[in-house]
Amino acid sequence: MRNIKTVIMFVLILSISSFLFSQTVAPDVIKDIKMDTIAVEKEDSTDTIKIDIEPDEDELVSIGEDLTVATEDTIPGDAVAITSNLYVHGFVEGDAVCINGNLVITGTVLGDAVCIGGIAEVGSSAVIEGDLVCI
Repeated sequence: MRNIKTVIMFVLILSISSFLFSQTVAPDVIKDIKMDTIAVEKEDSTDTIKIDIEPDEDELVSIGEDLTVATEDTIPGDAVAITSNLYVHGFVEGDAVCINGNLVITGTVLGDAVCIGGIAEVGSSAVIEGDLVCI
């Protein structure tokens, strides 16, 4: 009974996440977005909360479009694909993460390779120095 509840919860989370991430933004719009710091403050008589988010130029993130790390490419950080497939033929110095898509690795991943809601295919020439996790 516990496993059934877990499966139902997992399917529910995947359904909600695919609905939320199904909205895509045109690539030219994404390039125009520049974000140095986002500050969110909550002011009341007791607390002030401030959240700073700084972009990391080493990361490569794709939402709704397949992401391919070509054989000659090196990503100095993480490669993340959300609601799309991630193909790693080159070199990823961080983690390779695919959410709600398939993960295909024939290259090198120095960190972890994580696939949530899809299939992970690892080629015979692939190198993963961290853990391979597929949920």
